[in-house]
Amino acid sequence: MLAFSLLILCAIASASNVPQDWVVGLRDNYTLEEHLATVSQHININIKQYIPKINGYAIAPSADDESIVSSIRQDPGVGFIVQKPQGYFSEEYRLGLEDYDLEAYEDERFWLTLQDQDPEVMITDDGALKTPLVWRIFFTNEDALEEHIAAVGRNLQMYDVMNHSYWVVFIDDAQEKEYLSMFKSDPRVTTVYPERDRQGIFYDDDERTHTEAHVDEVIVHEDL
Repeated sequence: MLAFSLLILCAIASASNVPQDWVVGLRDNYTLEEHLATVSQHININIKQYIPKINGYAIAPSADDESIVSSIRQDPGVGFIVQKPQGYFSEEYRLGLEDYDLEAYEDERFWLTLQDQDPEVMITDDGALKTPLVWRIFFTNEDALEEHIAAVGRNLQMYDVMNHSYWVVFIDDAQEKEYLSMFKSDPRVTTVYPERDRQGIFYDDDERTHTEAHVDEVIVHEDL
């Protein structure tokens, strides 16, 4: 454990983290003007970028992040708040993703993809429950993934290790808290988000919208 901590600290000292913005997604039929009218009673928001694709916006991080994010979450019209690297919505950002992950960037799915990744959302708008102690970790490149696994492989239960990501199952809340803090400070890590349980949910490809249900083929069981 000490060795891994030292490796993380060395990585942070030798490389700067990718700049991150807070991304806020609003629910359907809820406008930015309505949202700002609600939250402006408590805080001032300086919008950095409006993002029509998710009916939302991005704001830069600040010293008041905790207060700002907490106030935004109190608005029931907000579907999610996640941190994403600057440039996340560009085509270039998708280079290097696992092939099946690219489906998550389809317009009708993108909003729920981001809501999936908000660890504060216990159940998503399409009924997906957050799975306790299970997370997915993404890396800047394959070399970064291999370096990371070499450092923590004996300490964590990993599965579905791919080119740029893997899933991890923590043994308890204490281990989850300890390692997630380290992962989020590691410049080799680009994204950390929880697993979701969607078993038994189906959708119509021809009629779905971004607030309707979606199931990845890999979790559809034959007996459903």
